[in-house]
Amino acid sequence: MSKIVLITTHERNPKTGRVEEIVSHGVHQSSGRSEILPCETPQSLGAAFCNTIGEWLLDYDRPALGRT
Repeated sequence: MSKIVLITTHERNPKTGRVEEIVSHGVHQSSGRSEILPCETPQSLGAAFCNTIGEWLLDYDRPALGRT
């Protein structure tokens, strides 16, 4: 099962004024290749936080949320 490690940044949401974690891009765990991803929260992309490595992971083989 292929995973993408999400690289994130913290930005202030102009609508709410709250600081949110936003995805910058991703890196394939197996190959190290960069992946262009939308600037959304990790949760909205369907990622799960891995406490073992301390990073957000996105299952590459799983369909994106909201898509069939």
